[in-house]
Amino acid sequence: MLEFPTNVEQRMDRAIERFQTAAADITHDGSEDLARHVKNAVIVKGSRKKLRPGEETDLAQHYLKLAKRGDGLWIDAAVAAVLAYHARGRAIEDGGLTPDAPPPAPPMSVPAAAGWSETSGLATVGF
Repeated sequence: MLEFPTNVEQRMDRAIERFQTAAADITHDGSEDLARHVKNAVIVKGSRKKLRPGEETDLAQHYLKLAKRGDGLWIDAAVAAVLAYHARGRAIEDGGLTPDAPPPAPPMSVPAAAGWSETSGLATVGF
């Protein structure tokens, strides 16, 4: 496990962009929680990216951010999916994983006693 602060706009922007680019080819295990959380999430503009030398101000872009579509909606599983897909991509780039490698283990449920909330659904999501 590695730390990945989701509040660092530059890092999350890259992860969201990778996920968004591949979204048509991504599948999951049919988790209703994940499907609901993805539907609850929207991609919004964050702060402006810093200009590179020679780049014009009108070409400056904003960082991508995930946000809730409305109050009281959960997007945790959507964020987890973006982070998992980005981690997979980094592992492939670093040579530690082949693109067609099967997942190391099937998805598993973690009992609530282990610290997971029954409503989070994150313990049963698997890609």
